[in-house]
This record gives sequence, structure tokens and C-alpha cells, in this order.
Amino acid sequence: MTQVDDPRALVLPERTRLLHIGSPKTGTTALQNAMSRLRPQLLEQGVRYPGTTLHHQYGASVLLGRKSPAWGGTLPPHEWWDDLQAEIDAETERRVLVSYEMICQGDLPAVQRFADALGERTHAVLVVRSFGTLLPSMWQQRVKMGLSQPLTGFLREALADLDEVRIRYSDAFHRSDGLHLVERWARVLGPENVTVVVLDPARRSLLFDAFEGLLDLPSGLLDTAPSDGHRANRSMSRAEAELVRHLNELTLGERRAPKPEHRRLVWQGAVDRMLKTHEPTRAEGRVAIPQWALEPCQEAGRRLAEVVRAQGVRVHGDLDVLSAPVPVAEETGPPERDLFPVDAAAQALIGMFAGALDRPVTMRPVETRIDADHPLALIGHAGAVPGATAAAVAPPGSGAGSSGSAPADGPAARAEALAAASTRDLARAVARRATRAPRRAARTVRRRLRREP
Repeated sequence: MTQVDDPRALVLPERTRLLHIGSPKTGTTALQNAMSRLRPQLLEQGVRYPGTTLHHQYGASVLLGRKSPAWGGTLPPHEWWDDLQAEIDAETERRVLVSYEMICQGDLPAVQRFADALGERTHAVLVVRSFGTLLPSMWQQRVKMGLSQPLTGFLREALADLDEVRIRYSDAFHRSDGLHLVERWARVLGPENVTVVVLDPARRSLLFDAFEGLLDLPSGLLDTAPSDGHRANRSMSRAEAELVRHLNELTLGERRAPKPEHRRLVWQGAVDRMLKTHEPTRAEGRVAIPQWALEPCQEAGRRLAEVVRAQGVRVHGDLDVLSAPVPVAEETGPPERDLFPVDAAAQALIGMFAGALDRPVTMRPVETRIDADHPLALIGHAGAVPGATAAAVAPPGSGAGSSGSAPADGPAARAEALAAASTRDLARAVARRATRAPRRAARTVRRRLRREP
């Protein structure tokens, strides 16, 4: 192992083809966002980030032989890589960065295909982090994409074999070819052409510093890229994650919704908007491993560090961070469902989801005035207005907003009224106020209400 503490000492020769192979949930979206937003500035500094998209998923998937629902579940056309390689080969002076976090899933033949395609100037960079923080982050990502499995079950599957931590749908640390991830790339490229960057929560700038060093970019350049919560792929709060997980149960489970529609309406619709517009509060909690998972995560980190040391690759960062303790979830505290009115919000959203499925393309946005404490307001619904009162969601017969009584006001009163409203009452309130919703959506809501006891 070659320890490189100074990021400026990481600099690669000119015309290097730097291949960022992952791993997922190690700041990849923030890095790719910065690179894609700063393409003109990078060219001026002697670096080409080819293409026009956020990352190089399409071209890299050809060499990985990766199927995806994004392109119909089939193998991608070879033209996707041909177009990317043409731009790479045309660059004869600058360093080139190719980035896609799923490249790390490739087996030995896939690694060899990348090496053959990019040539002798190829250098791979792998970013790793503690499993104690990686696994909750990966669970969140899968929940965004449709997973309804609770965190505990996800962790038990991942930690069943500490030499081969298996992360569902993102299997970076597999040994299907008998080799470890780092060992695979060191064997093909040579250990001198592999750099491992170890993220450290105490050094927030380490990732950008490392890539600025590798590519000989001015310090601080990547921090100048504009960003937002979605493009930076921020973490969800515990309440947000439970909301989305419950919505997945209803859409993909109970209602057996088509996965492409879930991707469009939930992942790229409700979740994206929530990440962009909702600022989580401390009361919503954070997603963290339980106490029982801490020791297995630390042991898995120790074993990963041993493999990295044994391969003789370059390392930037402290490998001991991989086995250091991390914060765990509180043993006591409110359950996820008490942090956020999950059932109410999910049932309200399911009505819009069902209505949208009845339309061939998209559904017109539901326009309604809802209280600022309403679950739809908390995930950024455009109809939320500060002046709305709890009467908007109060159950029939509660007296709120009725003739002869003053409507409840104030945060406590609004929260009490919302908590008292059943799922059925809330859905009725939303339906009543969806004055401009498509008629099909309204009929779907009414049919669902008639079916409920």
C-alpha cells in the first residue's frame, strides 16, 4: 500500500483516462453534479468530462453488460459506448474523467473490457466509506427506487457474510469471480494505477480535494458548482424514508402498479419534489444502524481495510475510519409512524397515483388549499398556503369549521385536528378540495372509499 496524504501529490500524468468506478453512496452524485455543471471550466483547466449528461451510465453499462429498466430491461446498444469512446479518443491533450458508480459491480472480464477500451493510460479511482454509514444510505436509495423492506431486514441480508457484504441491487463487494473489488482492478491495471479514497466524516472536503488533486484542478473549483438537494442526492430523514417505504408498499405491493409508472410518479415525482422542497426537521429523526449492527459493520470495515492494504494500491485517507464506531439509532424515541402522519400522507398520495395511472401520459396537478402542517405540505405540495386552518382536514362532526363554532387555530390545534382525522376523512377532504382534478382521479378516489369498511 502506498499512503498519499497530500491530495496534490495524487496528480496523474497528462492525458490519463481516469475511471471513477464508485462505490455508490460515497458522494458520487455531488461529484458528478460538480463535474457536469463545470464542463467549460474543466476544459480550461485541462480536463474533459465527456458527454452532456450527469454521468456516464449509458456508455459504461455497455461494457458492464448491464440491463436496466431504464432502457426496457435489455442489454444497451453498443452505440452508447462507441459515442463515448469517440469523444475520449478525440481528446489528445487533456486528462479525461469517466464516472459511473456502478462500474465497481463489474466482474473480472468487465474490468478487462474497460482496460482494453480506454488503453494503457487508464487509472481507476474507488471511493469507500464505513459500512455503518454506507448501508443506511444504500437502504434509503433503494427505498427511493421502490424497496419496501424495513432497514433491519436489509441489514441482516447485507451482513450475513462479512467478507462479502451484499447490498441488494448494488453488489459492489461481490466475489462471484473469486476476487475482491480492489483485487480485481489491481490485477488488471496494476496496483500503481488504482487509487482508493477513504471518506472521513471529520473531513467534509476530502472527496473534492482528492479529485482536484488527481486531475490537477485548482483547489476549491468543484465547490463553485451550483447544486440543490436532489442533485446532491441528500439523505432522507427517518420520517421521510418511512413515508416513501409505506407508499412503495401501497403502490408496488397492494396495487401492483407497473414499475415504470412508479419510477415516473413516485421516485421521479413525489420523492424528487420532497428532496428539493422539504427541509427535514430534527424531530423527523435520522436513518442509522441499530446497536446490534455496529460490531458487524466495524468487522466488515476491518476486513475491507486489510484487503486494500494487501493489494499495494495508492490510498488517500485513513483506512482505520472503516472500522471506527458510528452513531447508532436511539433505542428509545417515537416510532417512525409517530414522527410523521405516514398513513394519512401515503393514502392521500395514493389517490393521485391511481388517478395518474388512468391517464395515458400525465395527470394535471391537483390544485387545493391545504394547511401548512398537512402531510402534503410537508413534502412540498404546491397547494399549501400559510393561511389555511385545521378545518381543511378536520373529520366530519369534529366541530372544526362548522357553523356556530370558531375554527381551531395555532400549531397545536392544527396538529391535534390532523391527528384526529382518519385516513378516510383525510382522503375525502383532499378529494373535496381537488376542484380541478381530472374526473378519472375523482372517480378512483370514490371507488376506493366505497371499498373501505
